[in-house]
Amino acid sequence: MSWQRIGAVNSRYEWVEQTLGVTLVDPNIWVDDWNFGRNYLHINRGGARHMVNFTPDSVLLAAEDRR
Repeated sequence: MSWQRIGAVNSRYEWVEQTLGVTLVDPNIWVDDWNFGRNYLHINRGGARHMVNFTPDSVLLAAEDRR
């Protein structure tokens, strides 16, 4: 996927946030590069084990930090 297309998708996410008054949290802030497979799109087993530790509280704290 091109960086231009990624930028366009991110712009749409920003529009959704502003229009609906919501905060979207990127789960990638908790996952390191080595937790992704070769395509850098899907997490591998290590990433899945890492992500299972996150709770709704950690997501809410991340959303508050974005505001």
